[in-house]
Amino acid sequence: FVDLKSFDTKIGKSDLKATGRIDNILPYLFQNEVLKGNVILQSNKLYVDDLMRSVSESKMDSTTVSDSTIIGAILVPKYYDMGMNVDIKELIYNKLPIRNVTGEIAMKDQIAKLSDVSMDMLEGNITMNGSYNTQNKNPKLNFDYNINSVDIEQTTTFFKSLDVIVPMAKKCKGKISTSLNLVTDLGQDMMPVYSSISGDGILSSNNLMVNGMKVLDKMADVLQIKELSLQKLKNLNMQFEFVNGRVLVKPFITKFSGINTTIEGSSGFDQTIDYNISMKIPREKLGSNANDIAEGLLGKVNGKGLNIG
Repeated sequence: FVDLKSFDTKIGKSDLKATGRIDNILPYLFQNEVLKGNVILQSNKLYVDDLMRSVSESKMDSTTVSDSTIIGAILVPKYYDMGMNVDIKELIYNKLPIRNVTGEIAMKDQIAKLSDVSMDMLEGNITMNGSYNTQNKNPKLNFDYNINSVDIEQTTTFFKSLDVIVPMAKKCKGKISTSLNLVTDLGQDMMPVYSSISGDGILSSNNLMVNGMKVLDKMADVLQIKELSLQKLKNLNMQFEFVNGRVLVKPFITKFSGINTTIEGSSGFDQTIDYNISMKIPREKLGSNANDIAEGLLGKVNGKGLNIG
């Protein structure tokens, strides 16, 4: 075995310090037996982008490749039975600084299990528990996320898949929190296989601004209430689930420009939306043209493709 009393090194701009014990090294190297151990990994600054680039270049140097070579999905080693406790002060991934990364990672049977992995990012905090399974060709992700007060604009920029999963998110500004269970297969590019996504969660926000959404613009036009185009939602709390390529939103109550509103429906990964919006509109909101609006509302609704009750 190797007793890591003080392993301290630098790789490029990254620093690494490890303590712990690793067993069965020679049988692992020469007889394909299981490498076992428990390690505490610490770093003040870890540049993941640089480390991954070094690994990729190493693979390319040792293999004949073409310009179109894809390195493939990240695999958990087959012959590992390793436990790792991490404490990373700052981690740089995809040019994004992620701070105070802590938690436990256990690797065994080509599965990495994460326990209470916490990180400060996107102006908030994300905590994860779950597994990353690479026993089959396509990795499988099964995570419980607790996401607290992240900036939604930064989140949609960093997680490109949100453009497909929740296309309306890019029309929002503010901070959101969510508890979420997500199960999905990943492709060789480490992006979700959208047809495989399942799970559910609760999303909340105390101050979410929605602007530039076509459905709100249409409602403002039909009802002649201009302020409906821009919404500032308070105390938002909605439940959702992923089913058959759609995000199903259970009925929730909010206020649109001070008007009590109930919303339910779904949005699809194919960018389609299907929502029912029920509003209790005070007569004074409609102004002097209330009767004309009421008489012509059904015709306009049919023409605009809205469902208003």
